[in-house]
Amino acid sequence: MPPTRRRYASKWLTLVLCEAVMMSSGTLYLFPVYSPTLKRTLDLTQEQLNFVGSAAHLGAFFSLFGGLFFDAFGARATLALGGSLKLAGLGSLYGILAGFAPQSHIFAAFCAWVFGTGCSTSLTAALGANYATFKDRTMHGRLVGLLLSFFGLSSGILSLLYDVFFTDPAAFVLFLALLAGGVDLCASSAVGAPKHLALPPEETLGGFCPPQNANRTGSWARSAEAFFAPAAAETKLARGQA
Repeated sequence: MPPTRRRYASKWLTLVLCEAVMMSSGTLYLFPVYSPTLKRTLDLTQEQLNFVGSAAHLGAFFSLFGGLFFDAFGARATLALGGSLKLAGLGSLYGILAGFAPQSHIFAAFCAWVFGTGCSTSLTAALGANYATFKDRTMHGRLVGLLLSFFGLSSGILSLLYDVFFTDPAAFVLFLALLAGGVDLCASSAVGAPKHLALPPEETLGGFCPPQNANRTGSWARSAEAFFAPAAAETKLARGQA
């Protein structure tokens, strides 16, 4: 077995890892836990606080960017991107609560949007990886139901952790940033939808075809179009590993 194949999870390990990813994306719904502290720290009106929360949901439920990235790079790179966005967004919100990041509700809304975009990006990768790995389409409905249950129940489970182990909401936000980002980044090291999406069939896998550099052949718009265009299996594998 070539070394590139050993780093990809089986379909059952993919399912378990993606359930953890969905739980990390469900941290989106924990905003009410730390929003009173954010409101007090920045001296926000209720309308300004609602704006911050809405920015997070805009990023989470407008997931076109994550879908485009997934089509171009596959599950592995998309999970890494989602985890990085979660870590950056929640980490910056922690910086606001701790007092060393800009004390502005506009900046807080931007951080919340980045975090929400990370949630939708990782969610898209988790669903897509399982669609590709479980070839039996009669199972896809059950897969979606199972994965989304972890997304929905995440806030209930993690809020209990907050009640038991935390007294400082800022420390809890830092914990969420490390948890949500770390889970996705760890999952990205193994999840890759073997053979059916990120990898071509074994009999056709020769050398890797590196992605073409569109900047050499056209304008900025053409480069962007080539960057997000659906890629062949070999190209997707090379991009994702890069």
